[in-house]
Amino acid sequence: MTGEKLFNDALLHELKSDFPDIRSIRKLVIEAYNSENSTNIDCENIITCEEEKEIVKWLNQVHMNNPYSPFLFYEKYPVLLPFISSTLSSKISSLSQFHCPICSRRNNSIARIITIRISAISKQSAASEPKKRKAFEKAIKYRLGNLQTQHTFQRGDKLCIHIVFILGKQNRDKDLDNMAKALLDALKGVLFGDDMDIDHLSLMKIKTVEDDDFVTVNIRGSALNQQNDVIFNSMHHVWGERSLLDIKDFMQ
Repeated sequence: MTGEKLFNDALLHELKSDFPDIRSIRKLVIEAYNSENSTNIDCENIITCEEEKEIVKWLNQVHMNNPYSPFLFYEKYPVLLPFISSTLSSKISSLSQFHCPICSRRNNSIARIITIRISAISKQSAASEPKKRKAFEKAIKYRLGNLQTQHTFQRGDKLCIHIVFILGKQNRDKDLDNMAKALLDALKGVLFGDDMDIDHLSLMKIKTVEDDDFVTVNIRGSALNQQNDVIFNSMHHVWGERSLLDIKDFMQ
């Protein structure tokens, strides 16, 4: 069976630990590859691109052909989601507290959940009505200032943000992405340093005619791009006949 020598006690120990050591896993993978394929690739030094490709190809075969692989390289991470809620308020509260299984597992950070009672504006509205945009941003800063949440995250802190917009009796329906852009522009420099630091963004909108508009912001740190869960920090795509699209070729 492919990968028989991979799943030894040392690798199982690392895979089952709360914070596996990716360097140790990389070494164990190369050692298992050497043993199964009668090669002598150095585990401690930089390997060639071709050697890495062969190891990756072999490891992908392990994923496909070994029945233990899905239970070891993948993790079931429970997240509470409302199946039935007593009220719409309860549903919104649960959705606003969504526990990101991706960023929380990597960064082990606690989410800050902030509710702002304000009608969302769209990116187009903010662009066409500068006074409205400035007033919206001023109102956001005022509310967050009262809550003493300024500079919760500094410039360079990588972020995971989950936003729920509630469109109530004051508001007509709006594009979700347009509302998000206007809100993130208002939060920039108050709640976090720069929206370039957002690595994971999740958006929802809930419509109701019985309540005022408001928005909830669920924000936490993210280690999505630290790549400390990647054995080989490289890309190995097989594109086939799919060539790179250059937008200049489609411009009139």
